[in-house]
Amino acid sequence: MGRSIYIPLKELTTYLLLPMSSEKWVPSEEEKEVMQAVWMQVMGACKKLKEETRATDEHIRKMLQEMSDRHFS
Repeated sequence: MGRSIYIPLKELTTYLLLPMSSEKWVPSEEEKEVMQAVWMQVMGACKKLKEETRATDEHIRKMLQEMSDRHFS
């Protein structure tokens, strides 16, 4: 995984919206790459937030949980 993939946040929902089914989802290699790229972007944004504010890991965890609950619940 030496290369980096940039995915604009507007397009993220295209990759993250999955059809609801009772089958277990097994990501393809391409989907794993996309998830890895997204994770790297999130980690970079969290690091920048911690550097520029007094946010702690706990604050960031709660923020990410709230965002997840709001968009995917």
